[in-house]
Amino acid sequence: MKDIIIHTQSFSFAFGKHPEHVKNKSMFVFDCRCIDNPGRIEEYKKSTGLELPVREYLETKTEMPVFIKSIQNFVDVALKNSHAKGDFEEVIFCFGCTGGQHRSVYVADTIAEYIKSTYDVSVICTHHQQGIITNKQP
Repeated sequence: MKDIIIHTQSFSFAFGKHPEHVKNKSMFVFDCRCIDNPGRIEEYKKSTGLELPVREYLETKTEMPVFIKSIQNFVDVALKNSHAKGDFEEVIFCFGCTGGQHRSVYVADTIAEYIKSTYDVSVICTHHQQGIITNKQP
């Protein structure tokens, strides 16, 4: 699986859309709007899901830990089974929320870290609304 390229991406349903599916890429899109939005709380409005106060809020005041665990389980099935066979050159996990600032950013970053620490692969993590791209090495 080392030669496979894995992406996690955050995006906004209101201001953008996830990348289009292309040949030899497998894409999964998750809707994070089912989790309470910290962007509706004044102290978090200008923050992102990369910042500690927002992360702590999501981890302690919402159902985010359950959501993350279910995505980790899905990622494991996807990477260990069909994608480990070499059917795809790239796998993209997209996470959307209303503004692409809090929930989706948190999930894309958290899942990128999970994949990096669990599999011997690099993960490219892109936050479209923030204009941030990070390459997380194993």
